Amino acid sequence: MKKSETRMAGRVARHRLLCRIAGVMLLLTGIGMCLACYTARTVFLTNLPPFLPPAGRELHPAATSFRMAAFGDFGAKVDSMEAVIRSIGSKADFAVCTGDMMKFARESEYGHVVSELREEMKCSFWAIPGNHDLGLLNSLETWHRFFGQDFYYWSYGDTLFIALNTAEGKLPEDQRMFLKQTLSSQRERYRRCVILCHIPPVDLRPKASHCLPAEEAEAFRKIISGYKIDLIVSGHIHQYMEGIFAGIRLVHLPSSGQVIRDPDNRMFGYATFDFKADGTIQIKQVDVTAETGREQLEFFVSTVFGDKLSIFLAGLTLIVIGSILLSQQEFVFARKSRTSFCPSPSNSDESQPVLFHSDKKTGISHLWHATCYTGSGLKAVVGETAFRHELLAGCLLVPAAWLFPFPVWQALILCLLWAGVLVIEILNTAVEAIVDLVSPEYQPLAKKAKDLGSAAVGLCLAVNGLVWGMAFWQLLVSH
Repeated sequence: MKKSETRMAGRVARHRLLCRIAGVMLLLTGIGMCLACYTARTVFLTNLPPFLPPAGRELHPAATSFRMAAFGDFGAKVDSMEAVIRSIGSKADFAVCTGDMMKFARESEYGHVVSELREEMKCSFWAIPGNHDLGLLNSLETWHRFFGQDFYYWSYGDTLFIALNTAEGKLPEDQRMFLKQTLSSQRERYRRCVILCHIPPVDLRPKASHCLPAEEAEAFRKIISGYKIDLIVSGHIHQYMEGIFAGIRLVHLPSSGQVIRDPDNRMFGYATFDFKADGTIQIKQVDVTAETGREQLEFFVSTVFGDKLSIFLAGLTLIVIGSILLSQQEFVFARKSRTSFCPSPSNSDESQPVLFHSDKKTGISHLWHATCYTGSGLKAVVGETAFRHELLAGCLLVPAAWLFPFPVWQALILCLLWAGVLVIEILNTAVEAIVDLVSPEYQPLAKKAKDLGSAAVGLCLAVNGLVWGMAFWQLLVSH
């Protein structure tokens, strides 16, 4: 008897220690998730001054020579973008981004990019949107919040600059009217005129068409044909090229972080535009780096944690579960306390059989007893090693389903599949308990029943592994 009690006490102590370790891990994980969500929301989405463009303003009207730096298409690859900005430094009078600063156009992604731009930019900076910046339904409103107007004009010295929003692959009617009115009212006042856009009117690469549709390009050409335009600067192509459109000098900027399409140059970079006093514009491509992606963890934390409220709620859930595990005084094993939650029988004589569920309960009493039996079953199954392992795996998988950028429906399915493993494990444990009760000694049919229960659990685990693997593979391919 003493040896049995000693073994039981040892098992209780080990499981109590395991419970406390799991509680501490869940508590710390939950606190970390909540703090990360709070930090991402406060640091990257509040109190960030926008980069408002100088729409309609005249800057340094007496200047006849100055330098502009232009870059774009870094797709939230902050590492290469920072290298580009550090290369620009204060060597340019101002810098312009021709779009595609984001990858998914989420609000938290905007906040992350703007905060990094604020840290590195040493000169005046303005931007126009690209197709990746306006990929969501309300992303234009987000753009206005962080970067102001999406099409505008301004002047610097003796040069007129017109920024257009061609991110949707067209020149809408309101921008056509804007371009006509701006050219008719402002062009004669300035020596030079430069137009900036994301998607160019024509793709300078042979047999390529990453540009405006032919009818949109023709409408663009007709509007500007009656005016002297010195230069058109565009992004979107991810390859530095110079050419001609409608007799006007056209420049495609290199990529600053997105996939490079130049087979002869695998470097991310930008271009400088020197506006000379004699009226000429000298353009130079600047190669900066071939690397990007070292700050992926920071980007992931700032965007995903700041974007999904469900992660904060998951963190709170982990804190609650961890607190419950830490406050649990002891684990009572299934064999010893199979009926600990259930109402005690009136007859305490162990020689008399105890008949549970002997009388039919109704109403509130039925609900109470059902809850007691559920609690008793859960306490019993917690004593099973396999169930504990699956439960601990779920503590990692469920937050991961909401932490990684899976669609909501996909994250819900992944969580339900994991819950299905627990349900099958509980049923398998019930089958084993019944078999042990009915057939204490070895019987082929008893073994078959247990094997079938184990096969059900194994098949459910295999399905989970397959679905989770496919989900992560799809996520990697899409990124």
